[in-house]
Amino acid sequence: RHHVKQQRKQGTKPSEVKLPVIFPFVIYTGKKPYDGTKRLIDAFDTPHLLYEMLESNYIIELQSETISHIMKDNEAGLAEVMLRESVKRDFCPLLDNNPEIRKLIEKSDYKHEIIMYILGHEIHSAATVLNKIEDLDKEEKTKIMSELRRIEQRGIRLGEERGIRLGEERGIKLGEERGKQRGFRETITKLLKNGMKKPQVANILEITLQKLEALLG
Repeated sequence: RHHVKQQRKQGTKPSEVKLPVIFPFVIYTGKKPYDGTKRLIDAFDTPHLLYEMLESNYIIELQSETISHIMKDNEAGLAEVMLRESVKRDFCPLLDNNPEIRKLIEKSDYKHEIIMYILGHEIHSAATVLNKIEDLDKEEKTKIMSELRRIEQRGIRLGEERGIRLGEERGIKLGEERGKQRGFRETITKLLKNGMKKPQVANILEITLQKLEALLG
């Protein structure tokens, strides 16, 4: 993202943006000598696929494809549809109009993860969404609702903790501000007692005459 932004700022066209090479490597600090392969390509069963990948398209553009076309990939297609629909934050029309997707969710080994993903990107209530997945067994629904309650309670707890921290920070800032104002008042009083006029004092302290009057009052 950083490299893309920098190049776009420099006026590079989207089709001409270049990515840096990111090469993974392992630093071995074990006590025994390392006796495995040291060439990355030898760590794979099918090294020729790495070369083929470099020549292949690396973008899967979902928005221009129809759901029926995406769903030809079965469970992989289901994951792609979930990603595509998440930007809308409304899975209900998808579930209403595509019974085959509901069936795939119900039969999937990852149905719990899929449903939690949907609920995490959904504007409607969990009950509304779960009612649309008709054949989801009662045990699974109970499990999902329990997990949602745990997430909700954790969110409330974190919110309370953050509120306390913010309260402490505001208290410190308020104390500093009051201390600052008290210092101003003491300085203003001393200067006035020494015969200075209010406009002169306001000028020295770099505050307005109205602010000076407010501090004294």
